Amino acid sequence: MFVLVTPIVKQCNQVSIGQAQPRVVRQLPILYSYPGCPFSVRASMALNAVKIEYIHEKEDFFNRSLAMKAISSTFPVLLFPDDTVMNESLDIMKWAFENDRQGNINYPQSMIEPMDNLIAKYDTKFKLALKAYKYPEAVGKKASKQGREYGMECLADLDKSLSKHKFLFPDNGRHGSDERPSYADLAIFPFVWQFAHVDEEWFESGASLKLREWHQYFSSKQTERTKNQGKGIIPLPILRQILCHKSPID
Repeated sequence: MFVLVTPIVKQCNQVSIGQAQPRVVRQLPILYSYPGCPFSVRASMALNAVKIEYIHEKEDFFNRSLAMKAISSTFPVLLFPDDTVMNESLDIMKWAFENDRQGNINYPQSMIEPMDNLIAKYDTKFKLALKAYKYPEAVGKKASKQGREYGMECLADLDKSLSKHKFLFPDNGRHGSDERPSYADLAIFPFVWQFAHVDEEWFESGASLKLREWHQYFSSKQTERTKNQGKGIIPLPILRQILCHKSPID
């Protein structure tokens, strides 16, 4: 089932060569992302988690569309209908959670600062360790091993939280016995996912049960979403063809 996209275009008349193209008026934001980028993944996870309708355009890292190049040089970028641009993944996440009317995500104002502090560690130190671990041919085997060891030290900190509750921050009973993922969970998971998939067998044998369960919870959601691509979000090139199909003027 497609996401409801009408009425996105108010007018799409047939035009002749030399005439100005009709202006396309959108009512949904467009997310430009690169699937291999953890910053892109967490932005799309946030939008999906709170069920915000949007158009998802997945970019080729080495062949980015002109539309994306015109508004940003980095991934991800969210283009709003009024042409406002948001090109920081955490800003996109926070905007999404502030519009979470159903309370799908654990995002209490009192916990944003400690969540931001934890996320900052993974956006900096853990990310550098991950790069070293992923690319031994670039940094050398010794540095790669050190990256893996430091990465596991960081994950041990997550274990401390996960030993107390299902997700990284307590839900404090706001949703009864049904715990909700926090802003920090969605922001950090894409980096842990990449770390785990460098050597899945090693990760499965070295990570704690709680960490593996946490990793599997979000991995399964991403896998399910990948299988359903095209059912929930209409890819932008197809959307353009649908909306601007030329027909005789009445």
